[in-house]
Amino acid sequence: MACVRRGEFQEGEDSPSGQDPGLEPPRSVMACRPGAGWRVPLACFAIALFLKLGVSLAAMTFPMGGGGPGLGVHSRWMEIWCGVNTDLYLQIASMGYPSLDSGAESVLGLPIHYAFFPGYAMAIRLLWFLGSPATAGLLVSTASLLLASVVLFRLVSLDHGPAVARWCVICLYVFPSAFVLSDVMSESLFLLLTVGCAYQCRLRRWGPAVCLGFLAALTRPFGVLTAVLIAGERYGGGCPGARGWTKSALLAAAPVGGMLLYGLFNWMTTGEFFAFVRVQAMCQRHLSDPFTPLVGAMTGTLQASMAGGLSLFSLALLFLTRGKVRRSYWWFGLACVLAPLMTGSVLSMGRFLAVTWPVPMALALVMEESGVIGRLLVGFLVLVQILLLWMRACGAYGPVV
Repeated sequence: MACVRRGEFQEGEDSPSGQDPGLEPPRSVMACRPGAGWRVPLACFAIALFLKLGVSLAAMTFPMGGGGPGLGVHSRWMEIWCGVNTDLYLQIASMGYPSLDSGAESVLGLPIHYAFFPGYAMAIRLLWFLGSPATAGLLVSTASLLLASVVLFRLVSLDHGPAVARWCVICLYVFPSAFVLSDVMSESLFLLLTVGCAYQCRLRRWGPAVCLGFLAALTRPFGVLTAVLIAGERYGGGCPGARGWTKSALLAAAPVGGMLLYGLFNWMTTGEFFAFVRVQAMCQRHLSDPFTPLVGAMTGTLQASMAGGLSLFSLALLFLTRGKVRRSYWWFGLACVLAPLMTGSVLSMGRFLAVTWPVPMALALVMEESGVIGRLLVGFLVLVQILLLWMRACGAYGPVV
């Protein structure tokens, strides 16, 4: 990877960026030449989409039972990119959130649409000129996935070099539930926003980092966890004095503002600030310790066991690489795994784990040390992904995705 270094300045000199003392970008920040960080992400992106297309078409042609997930369109092409909540996102993008008396499907008197944050639907609206909400959503999802893998490559390169960065991008795409990242749903946009927030934090560009964290919290509820990234990088930079600590706390609180803004919208339209929390009752979610749902999953159905197994696998990777993964990333990854489990269910854990990018980072570091065994593990993960994708294409939804 052909790169040059920039941002060097002598000790004692004023910061060229004018940022707080002790919070300058790392001296090894790389200014990559155009195209230097695109080749591996682009290759993985193309192979992943080709695999998803081929397996899905084969499963639709020779189904094991049931039908495809259904997007509300009759095109087999669009059925491939259809997730379990795609129709709801498209309805929000097309018509907005329904009123209480609209007759929309409801839980506890609240339309289920309020469980889904508006960031992804807003992104679809920006591409409304394409004519079809489904087409616009597909473009948002695939473009976000490609850009997220490029940013992830550059982020990992800063600490571990291009070799680990290449494996990290590969591991992102071979994770068993990674095929959901190209669905017409919010996962890939959320991935782009959280990785982008971490990258901007790493470069000490606090303005863009805060904006991305705020948008992540408007896209999915666990976007508030980007506060962990911002706080970890700010406090880890050793910002001195009370003023520095106050500023760091305010910056770290910015992602919470995204959730509060959506809560304010909930209150204005439904009269309940936390309507999006109440609607989650339809998924039988409630506050719990993270271990009870794991134990229940391992003794439940095959799909629940697979979701629990993926969760345990992700936790094991994080604990194996503690001290090797940058501290703020590690805590963010741990929070992203435990927070969904603390809702008392393993429902959709595959989707939650697919966007937890510190997990493929940890897997890449393990592979660097394990050699052939690591490569065999990647092959096994690809096979598991094909199995899950085939099940999904045949209509076998469950806790995994």
